[in-house]
Formats: sequence, C-alpha cells, structure tokens
Amino acid sequence: MRIIQFFLLSVLVFLVLSMAAISFYGIWGMLGVIVVSCLLFQVGKRLAGKFLLKLFMTPFKAKGAVLKEADVRVLSIVPAPAPQQDAFVADETDPDTAGTSHLIENDAPHDWYYLDVTITPTQGPTPMMFWEPSELMLVGPEAKAAIDTANAGEIRAVEIWQNGAWQPDDPGKYAGPQRLKLHIGVNAHERHLRFRYYFEIFGHIEIPPLPSQLLEETARLY
Repeated sequence: MRIIQFFLLSVLVFLVLSMAAISFYGIWGMLGVIVVSCLLFQVGKRLAGKFLLKLFMTPFKAKGAVLKEADVRVLSIVPAPAPQQDAFVADETDPDTAGTSHLIENDAPHDWYYLDVTITPTQGPTPMMFWEPSELMLVGPEAKAAIDTANAGEIRAVEIWQNGAWQPDDPGKYAGPQRLKLHIGVNAHERHLRFRYYFEIFGHIEIPPLPSQLLEETARLY
C-alpha cells in the first residue's frame, strides 16, 4: 500500500512540475520534460524489474528457510543401477499413434547411486515448518543460490525411513529431521555435491568413484 501511495504521489509531483516547466520555459520546458520522462522511465523500469523479481522470490525464500544451514549426515552411498527407460505404448486403435510404441530415452547423468542420508533442520521456528524432500536438488560445491544455478545431478526417487522400513514419499511434507533414501544421478566426474532447497544451499556429499572409474584411474597410473 505504501509503495502505491508513493508512486501516485510521485506521478502527481511530476505532473505539477511538468506543467510549471512548460508554463515558464515554453518549448524548452516541454523538451526538458520529455528528456526527464525518458530518463525516469528507464530508471523506473529497472527498479520495477528488481522489485518484481524480489517479490517473486519472497515466497520461495520463506519456504526454503526451514532448511537454512541444515545438518546433513551421510549414512551410506553405494553404486546403483540406472533408472529403467520409460515405455510409451501407443493406442493401436488411433491411426495417428498406431505402430509408434517405443522406449523413451532418459537424458540421465552417467553415474547412479543410492544415497542414505539424514537431514536435520537447525533453524528455530520458521513461517513454514514443513519441508518436501522431493524439492531437493543437487548442486556443485561452489554453487550460489541464484535462479539460474545449474544442477550437478538429479534426484530420481525418494523414500522415507518410517516405522523401521523404507516407505514411499507420502504425504511428501515433513517437519523436523528425516532419514531419506535417494536414487541420485550424478554428472560424470562430479566428486563433491551439496543440497539445494529453493534458495538455501547446505551440506556436503562426497561421491565415491564407481568400480569402472577406479579401474580407469589405476590404468592411468600404471
């Protein structure tokens, strides 16, 4: 509300000054008003863009605050099979799709692991106390919490440790510490990862080389 009031007041002041400039200086006053208007438009456009970006990011920052500087305890990380390809089965009664059944290729990272990890929020009460494991992402050790930060891998599947066994990620939102089993795909040759949750980056995960990579490294040494 204050921003709107300030904007309306600024427009009113500008109009009054513009009329005064034209009245006292004529054509030169009009040219001055046009120049000032263009400059103010450019400045206002930049400020409006920054304001809208900040406004857009606010709810996501609030949602991610629950895992700010969260504690990450890696219990195990072991090689895992790559996810199966997704099958597309065509409707043979549809002339547009008949005979087009195929496997959808996964554009998956090269190295796959099962990661057993416990994530513990360390912040006090936040506006949003629940967090969603399915919203976690993997980034490199030097990643910044920006909108265009590139991922260093992907999390393909999530399971939750409950009642002494691994359970499906349901209902998907939890409060407090949670032990997770993640099926992760890591970009080739990545050895250090961190978690990203909206605009919070935390934890450290050391990725062991796969057996095939160990053989390659040994061969290079000898």
